[in-house]
Amino acid sequence: MLTLVADPGIKYRFKPVDLATNELSEDKVNTILSLLTTKRVESDFLYYTGSNPLLTKPIVDLENGMYQVFEEKRVLHALLFMLEEICKETKPSKARLAHFKGHYLESKIEDLFRRFFGNNAVIICNYCLDGCEQDILVMWKEFMFVIEAKAYTNREPFRNTEKAFTRIKDDFKSCIGYAYKQCKRVEDKMKTGNPFDLTDDRGRVIRTINPADYDGNDFYIIVNQESFGQIQVDLSIFLELEEEDNYPWAVRYDDLEVFILTLIAKKKKPQFFVDFLIMREYLHGHVVCSDEGEICGGYITGELTEEIAESESIITTTPNLASVFDEQYRKGMGFKNEKNWNEKHDGKTVFWG
Repeated sequence: MLTLVADPGIKYRFKPVDLATNELSEDKVNTILSLLTTKRVESDFLYYTGSNPLLTKPIVDLENGMYQVFEEKRVLHALLFMLEEICKETKPSKARLAHFKGHYLESKIEDLFRRFFGNNAVIICNYCLDGCEQDILVMWKEFMFVIEAKAYTNREPFRNTEKAFTRIKDDFKSCIGYAYKQCKRVEDKMKTGNPFDLTDDRGRVIRTINPADYDGNDFYIIVNQESFGQIQVDLSIFLELEEEDNYPWAVRYDDLEVFILTLIAKKKKPQFFVDFLIMREYLHGHVVCSDEGEICGGYITGELTEEIAESESIITTTPNLASVFDEQYRKGMGFKNEKNWNEKHDGKTVFWG
């Protein structure tokens, strides 16, 4: 115990033989380590101008037969990055990767909203409008949620500020901007007030939508794989809207999942989510925030209200607003195959740290 206090990193220090099992030989462990390991050497690395080498090689070879990991999650992230880079080595494989990532994201969104809305909602996926592909449509009571999913990978910005700005803006247009155009196809149809058909990719009618059934209760949500930070939280910075158009809610999937699962855990009804979307639109143009979780958390706890959002004052969020999600995770978030789920509910286990 005294050793752990004096050297807390020892719990993440190991020898290859420590990881070997009947299914995973020591030779295989060493092969994996060769792909994810770095050594302490002289380099020209500056943390504010380049990628941190520990992001792609998060295991340090201590050169005494021991290896050091600083954060377990960094190993998982590095594995995912390495596998994705392998899948992007050729143009055909890169295209297939983008295709499957997009469909996987859509399936996760569909599953999440089915859990939240239950059997009272109608969910249509991969439909077409005037021959153009759309992603997900959720209909619950007199409300409609048009959802576009984008598994777009943001490019690393240049060190040159002008080039960096151009690249960030281009990525924004390719991801959120394009998704908004897809949302707007439906929004424009809804504004006409005339019924319109949703079809499959062969032109067969799936469902006819009558805008009168929703009476303006149509909401537009863009779900992306990676966050754009402040420019995603406040869409007024880059997203160009026509007069009388409404802002969609652009949210990273991880933030959406944690938000919805917390609403389920706290037994919040779908109407609470509707009220959140109404409040959320008022924030554009006067919010300073790089983490959507702070806004979602603030709304759950009541620290961020529609009255506050409607004000003209600059609203700056703080990290503590998202602490409601940390608290919920300790109780059990509801992820599939969630770690320590039984222990979180047995009333006997105490977690430290």
